[in-house]
Amino acid sequence: MKKITQKFIWNTLFILNSVIIFSQEKDKFQYHRCSTVEYEAELKAQYPNRMTTMEFEKFLSPHIQKFKADKKAGNYRKLTYTIPVVIHIIHNGDAIGTGENITDAQAISQITVMNQDYRRLAATPGGRNSTGLAVDTEINFVLAKQDPNGNPTTGIVRHNITPYSNNIENNDQGADWETRADTEMMKTNTIWDPTRYLNIWTIRPGGLPLNQGGQSGLLGYAQFPSNSGLSGMQTNGGLASTDGVVASFDAFGTNALNDGSFTLNPTYNLGRTMTHEIGHWLGLRHIWGDDGCSSVDLTNNYTNEDFCADTPAAAAANYSCTANTDSCTNIPGVDMIQNYMDYTPDSCMDTFTNDQKNRIQTVMQVADRRGVLNNSLVSNITKAGIYFTQEKFTSIVNKVANCGYTDVNYKVSILKAPTANTIVTFRPITQGSNAVLGKDFDIITPTVTFNAGSSLPQQMVVRFYNGGVIDNDKIIKIGMTVNNNGGDALIIDSYAGSDSPSILTCTLKNTQNAPSDSMTNIAFLENNDGSTLPIIINTDLDRDNRKWEIFNSSTTSRSIGFSEKWLGSRSWTQINYTDIPLTPDNLITFNTPIVLPNNGILKYKVASIDNTNFEENYSVYITTSKDPNTIINQQPIITESLTKGKTIFNKNIDLSAYAGQTVYLSIRHYNCTNKNILMMDDFEINSSSPVDANFVQQVVNSNTKYQATINRAGNTYAVDTLTNKLMLLMSNNSSFNYGCTNVFINRDQTTAGSTAVNYGSNVDNNKKVMAKSFTISPTTNNPAGTETIKFYFTEAEISAWETITGNSRNTLKIIKEGLNTPISTTLGSFGNNTTLSGNVPNGLNGVYYFGTNETLNTKQEEFESFTMYPNPTKDAFTIQLTSSEPKIDVKINDLYGRDIYTLKFNNEGVFNETIELVSLQSGVYLVNITDGNKKSVRRIIKN
Repeated sequence: MKKITQKFIWNTLFILNSVIIFSQEKDKFQYHRCSTVEYEAELKAQYPNRMTTMEFEKFLSPHIQKFKADKKAGNYRKLTYTIPVVIHIIHNGDAIGTGENITDAQAISQITVMNQDYRRLAATPGGRNSTGLAVDTEINFVLAKQDPNGNPTTGIVRHNITPYSNNIENNDQGADWETRADTEMMKTNTIWDPTRYLNIWTIRPGGLPLNQGGQSGLLGYAQFPSNSGLSGMQTNGGLASTDGVVASFDAFGTNALNDGSFTLNPTYNLGRTMTHEIGHWLGLRHIWGDDGCSSVDLTNNYTNEDFCADTPAAAAANYSCTANTDSCTNIPGVDMIQNYMDYTPDSCMDTFTNDQKNRIQTVMQVADRRGVLNNSLVSNITKAGIYFTQEKFTSIVNKVANCGYTDVNYKVSILKAPTANTIVTFRPITQGSNAVLGKDFDIITPTVTFNAGSSLPQQMVVRFYNGGVIDNDKIIKIGMTVNNNGGDALIIDSYAGSDSPSILTCTLKNTQNAPSDSMTNIAFLENNDGSTLPIIINTDLDRDNRKWEIFNSSTTSRSIGFSEKWLGSRSWTQINYTDIPLTPDNLITFNTPIVLPNNGILKYKVASIDNTNFEENYSVYITTSKDPNTIINQQPIITESLTKGKTIFNKNIDLSAYAGQTVYLSIRHYNCTNKNILMMDDFEINSSSPVDANFVQQVVNSNTKYQATINRAGNTYAVDTLTNKLMLLMSNNSSFNYGCTNVFINRDQTTAGSTAVNYGSNVDNNKKVMAKSFTISPTTNNPAGTETIKFYFTEAEISAWETITGNSRNTLKIIKEGLNTPISTTLGSFGNNTTLSGNVPNGLNGVYYFGTNETLNTKQEEFESFTMYPNPTKDAFTIQLTSSEPKIDVKINDLYGRDIYTLKFNNEGVFNETIELVSLQSGVYLVNITDGNKKSVRRIIKN
């Protein structure tokens, strides 16, 4: 980042109660992660009696010497410390495993790493001992099992807290903690007694750079130990209310134990950020001691380094795993890049030395709020607390368009075996929930039992119902209770307003949206995510040997909004910690010729990586030549200097003036100096056009029919399940539960043999209906419901019907089989296609045709009152009609006119008979009904 020596690297001062800030800012060269001067100045102003570094070291040194002497004389009583830990996960409403609301598994993995590293456990990364000097510090960490009131806890506490201030615009990753002051206030508001717990907070840091009071790029920080034994000092410096460690959520936990739910940054992802920060909390300094190499003392002058003689002298932090690095060549020994108190990547680290252990053990004996933790009883399990294990993959369930459901198992855990059989009963919670039991979800296992003497986890099964209605996301909350005679078992409840582990919160997420009537056509696309630069002409116009580069994703770039690789050009750099101002003139031309459409739009993202030195200047060119000298003499389509730092600007530039031309896209970074890096990404040239016939289903699709549950009010778009092409839109106005509903095209131009066909006994051309017809078949129909249906047709389908019938499309009506009058119909459009919509009586069920008013003109020989239902049907259908004739004949034919069978019935005025079709194969059949004078012909669909 810009001027790193001024902004992010200061000589670190360890002061009594000082806070060690561990931050990450990545550029092409290295990570820079430590800054304490400004924060220490703030604390010093607030607490004037705070010790200086040397005052604390003068106090601690004799204790360390005594500790060593006692060990040598055999007077040392070996003591292994066990530190109870509470992890405060700070989020602002994110689902479990989303953003900063990390999963239980990720949090627990961090405790595992700390134990591996501090105990130097064999067969783990912490036991590797590549230096030959690594020791077991005899410090254990365990999650607390009792909260401050003595009630059971998991030791992982979630707090839904919106950051107190928001002065810097958030990116799409969510709200962040922008200031140390806000974070310290949050710590004060949530801390558990620091004499009984090591408090660790995970947050999403952000805002301004560290030297401006912000927390952008922060990985973590720890509060240094204090002691009240020094004459004239306050008991604890006034900071007991903030004692602990803060971590960026994506530097907490290890990828080595990732179950797929972890969110970790690319470099510091093995848990060593917290190993490092806990080292500060236990009194360790950086191995280079936050100063340079001594030019006078040519030994390992450890009192000017980290006060540990067995960590070789180092000039500064290391940022790579390069072996045999020797930054103090005038002092014996190479840099200990494997030490947890350096800044090397997590994969390098595996060593605490013996002197570091002595320092830790001494601090545990004499410092405030450290050794007393070994006597804390909060890690003892006294009650059989029951809770939901918080996992990622179950917190959000997608609702898809079908008639099925998704069963999800939720782990229900218990801290220890109960003394009696414990029955846990689950119940939906209505407060804060908008989901409906029985419609959106059901609890399949209403109870589970923890048997006496067993701590095996149980499973609660929740069934989430899919459906076709476009709806809001549904929030589901489920709580639990235990039986009165369940022994010592009880529910783990929330503490002081934190999220309750005994309440499951999950989201049934809507995945369906209304289709767009326009489509985007891509003429050019480059996202720079390849391993090398795209095919370009990269010109160094100022001949300083610096050009455009591809940069990898980092914490900083992601915080701005560049989630993957991006294209950058520098106006500043640093070599060997020396600032080098640059005055760039860098031109990049994409070597791909682009044919511009009529209404072309150029889109791209641009930002400055620096929050204060952000006035990067650039121009964009559209030219027919790719020669650099020709390009820079053309008029750019845009020239601008950025007006805000670390903020992404999404640009949209009209290219319609260049329609039809074959051009090249170029970007020039120039007319600026000593800023930082100009960031650009996601170049796209596109145009929009109305959707065409390829978006509308035109052929029979009974084998790939749409099938989804319609159980509430709202819109359902029925599409072919194979092609995703659109058939119709159903609006359930009545809120009726139609159940599983099938939609398909039952006839098309090919199966009909024509683009327009006869309807009933009408044979006149002007009375023909369109070849395409639809079937809607719900499980349960609502005869009293009036629903709105919109049917989709291509221009070719409409115009073909017009040609044969001589009618205008404006006369088209929806005809529902069984009704004697057409439905009032509205003609509309969907891109280049046509829609017919209307309010349909008698529910959704039916077969739908499209003709004119003349199509249903009743002839003398037809029945005036006629109904046939259900249609389609599985086994049977019913015919209802009015006739004064004593005899009614019903004949069933296939579509080829072959007789299937003929039935004869007696009639007494109101005919109401059920016809069985069990023996028939699935298909479409013709039903001919006559009474000697009148006749009706209807189609019936057998599923």
